[in-house]
Amino acid sequence: MIYNIFFYNKIDHTRLEIYDESFLAYIVSGLIGSARECNVDFIISRLEALYGNHSFSLGKIYAYLEKNYIRNKEEFSLKKSQTRAIKYVDELRHNLHNMEWMNEDILLKNLSNYIVDHNINYISGFKFLAALLKNNNLMNEDVLLSKFYNYIINYDKNYILVDKTINLIDDSYDNLPINFFIENKTLVQILFANGINYIWDLKQLSAASSTLLFCINLNDTIASLSSLSDDFNLIYKEKICNLFKSLPGKELDILDKRNGFASGHKMTLEEVGRLYNFTRERCRQIEVKATKKIIFNSNSIISILTNLYLSIFDSDNGYLCVDKLFSFVGNDLISRYIIFLYENLEIDIIYDADFKVLYNKTQTTIEEICNKVLGNFSDTIQVDDYNFLDAFQKTVINHSYKLFRNYVYLKKGLTVKDLIGKIIDETFQDGYRISNQDHYKKIKEIFIKKYGDSDEFPSEHSIQGFIDRLNYCQVNIGTYKNRAFCAVLSQDLIDDIINYILENAPTVFYSSIYENFKPRLEELNINNYFYLKGLIDPYLPNDFLTKRNYITIGKEKISSVQAITNYIKSFDGIFTLEDIRAKFKGIKDYTIYNVLYKEFELGLIDLSNRKFIYYTKVMIEKSVIDELKQFIDNLFTSLNTRIISSRKIYAKLALTNKELLSKLKIATDSYSTFSLIKYLFKNDYGFNRPLIALDKDSNVNCFGLFANYALTLDSFNHETIKLYANKMNIRSLYSYLEFMEGLSDDFVQISQDAMVSKRKINLSPATIQEIDQMLSLIFSRFKEIHLDKFNGYAMLPRLPYHWNKYLLAGIIRSYLSDKYETENTANSYDKTSFIIRKNDENCLIKKIF
Repeated sequence: MIYNIFFYNKIDHTRLEIYDESFLAYIVSGLIGSARECNVDFIISRLEALYGNHSFSLGKIYAYLEKNYIRNKEEFSLKKSQTRAIKYVDELRHNLHNMEWMNEDILLKNLSNYIVDHNINYISGFKFLAALLKNNNLMNEDVLLSKFYNYIINYDKNYILVDKTINLIDDSYDNLPINFFIENKTLVQILFANGINYIWDLKQLSAASSTLLFCINLNDTIASLSSLSDDFNLIYKEKICNLFKSLPGKELDILDKRNGFASGHKMTLEEVGRLYNFTRERCRQIEVKATKKIIFNSNSIISILTNLYLSIFDSDNGYLCVDKLFSFVGNDLISRYIIFLYENLEIDIIYDADFKVLYNKTQTTIEEICNKVLGNFSDTIQVDDYNFLDAFQKTVINHSYKLFRNYVYLKKGLTVKDLIGKIIDETFQDGYRISNQDHYKKIKEIFIKKYGDSDEFPSEHSIQGFIDRLNYCQVNIGTYKNRAFCAVLSQDLIDDIINYILENAPTVFYSSIYENFKPRLEELNINNYFYLKGLIDPYLPNDFLTKRNYITIGKEKISSVQAITNYIKSFDGIFTLEDIRAKFKGIKDYTIYNVLYKEFELGLIDLSNRKFIYYTKVMIEKSVIDELKQFIDNLFTSLNTRIISSRKIYAKLALTNKELLSKLKIATDSYSTFSLIKYLFKNDYGFNRPLIALDKDSNVNCFGLFANYALTLDSFNHETIKLYANKMNIRSLYSYLEFMEGLSDDFVQISQDAMVSKRKINLSPATIQEIDQMLSLIFSRFKEIHLDKFNGYAMLPRLPYHWNKYLLAGIIRSYLSDKYETENTANSYDKTSFIIRKNDENCLIKKIF
């Protein structure tokens, strides 16, 4: 705030901070304290050098000096408290120069020690706060020193003010996030690093700690906190009404009629104009003017609106239905005022008029809310079920479904063909047999029962015609099944089959392929070569000609196989797929992979990013191999599991045994770690990338089957996988929790059982870096984060998904596993929480919260 001795029209508006009373006091006290003879002329000459001639009132300067300093004839001297303060300022100036080398983590750590200390040394604590602001170029050194000077001079008064202000905060505001009323980013980060995220957390601090934290911007912070002192439930209606009543009568009436505040009916500009004998444009101008006034005068009630939402919203769904708001407020007029404010103010809580719902835009989106509702329904909803939905759910359904023959709500975009496909999927677990009269009659019977009689039901021949267009797969002679519920061939198996075809060219029968791979195919419940044909054909190269019972390719022998083999064996270290392509231009990739896959059995290690190296070129000592084996076995034991992902092994090595990891040489990520372990211990464990099983049984193959299916989706949850298991007639997953962890290279967990593909969530590197920086703030203070007690989500950057412990753990697993370890607190996905750790020996306290 500009002090009253200055002339507003003559100040430098790019340096407003030097015109504050605190800065003036610091400057004048410094002048008086450093000069042997300090008279008025000396002080004014120095102030003119700083502020410019005539930028302040000479008369007010005299009055200021008389009021604040000791006068002895024509000279001024400091009071005892001011002398003491200047002494500490000089010490701080010296300390700031000595602390320039300290990084942010060290400064935060030291400052945190003072914050949690109820017997805080208020002078010593400030130096770390000042260094943090100065080193990050957030505040000029002289401005910082002026804050410190006034912090010391006014400490007792400010201590009482802060203590009183915080004690007067009404309990109904306890759930308000700290960053709602504190804009200083550094201060928010300091609070976040110490687990102080909400008003309730702030109340637990000592008054000394709060006084230290708020001293940089004390007046604004006190003003914000003071607005929280009234009993929320007693005052919010009155304050909202007063805001609207502050408008002139005509403006309020036009705004009322345009928005239907009193009547619930919104009038058009033309209708309002007729009442007032105004033009439509004149009505619009008055409405805009009134709205701007409401927005301009609404600062005092923003906290009320936020707190109102937090008091009544549905935390499970993450939104607030309008009818629930009306019920809570108990006054339709005030409720419509509130909705108008949510709709027009620039705040986090916004109103969607189409769906008549309120939500926090920093935590969710209308799309996510609607998708959560839609996730509870299938492609069709019976009319009787629809009638039981609430108003919001009906609105969501009406946006995404259409009423089909007054009998059922059908998801938009679906046709009769899709409905028939759905009946086939639900009715014929083993597949639909074309030209089977019983199957056709069954479909028609179910269709009429579910969707009403129809003269347009397609003929048996028509159903045969669109089977392929519905993405069905042949699973036996004349029998077809939705590919979504068919087996999924792993990439390894696809490559092996293609290699087999190449080796046995030019003509290869499907029956021969089936018999050659029968054990592996039967594990996937593929029990005939027609099923194999339906699955493998989409993956065959374009120059493979497929017939009913066989495949043909060119008759010329592949003479380049041995040449490629000799070439890759000539490398002394790592080589890439591009190296081979450059050497053998024109050779198909499947020919190259034919060579590579054979060599994998002979010691070629598949690294990430299409890089390869022969194990004989690595030379890992036997003692290191034994140590790795022991490490893996111990990890199985400590996690109490039979299956583990390679990314878990790599992350644990990176965090707890970097020495062993460095000795493994080529294990630079989870992908290469899997390849190395598979080669070293192929007879000790079961493998199906990225999973490693303690026992060589079908569990790991089952995991691979589900993983291959999941990788075809944008998202999945436990119900998705369970439905796939039922359709495939295979046993459920050994551990859904391990399954989610195993897919964390490609998916991000967003809720208790749901994962979204990285390509869909599409988090930018900047967002990941910001999350990492926020986590680093916590780990500058604490050794662990227990997510079942963590409450700082409101302080994290905005995402298109609602923040929760599963999303935070999922992001850490999927993007930051090289820096943090995520420990499950239980072995079941629906019971576990998470403990996050960072390998940081400088952390001072073992547990957070």
